[in-house]
Formats: sequence, structure tokens, C-alpha cells
Amino acid sequence: MLTYLIGNHQGMTERRVKEVQASQAQFDDYVRRTAGTGGAAGEVENAKQLFDNGTITQDEFDKLKARALA
Repeated sequence: MLTYLIGNHQGMTERRVKEVQASQAQFDDYVRRTAGTGGAAGEVENAKQLFDNGTITQDEFDKLKARALA
């Protein structure tokens, strides 16, 4: 076992680095998407714009607002 670890430590390190980089990329993407939407306030604002434009009904606006604030 010790021989295996000594012989393959570089490959294990490279795999771990790739895993960490992939995890960081996923987290960065999540933060960008979440921050870009403005959170619940941004969702309510978008729904209000759709309602004001006549794209959605009052009932649809209320459902979107309730879901954003939940």
C-alpha cells in the first residue's frame, strides 16, 4: 500500500486539484447566477414588469411573488 501511494502520489494530487477546480467553477457559476438575478427582490421586480406589460395576469404575478418570497 505504501509503495502504491509513493508511486502514484502525483496522479492522486492531479486528480484532487482537478476536483477542487471543478467544484470552485460550479460554485462561481452558482454565485454569478444568484447574484445576477437580484435574489427574491429581483424576481419580484421581473414579475412586476411582466404584469405591468400585460404579459401575465394578477394571479400569475401573485404566484410568482409568493414563490420568490418563500
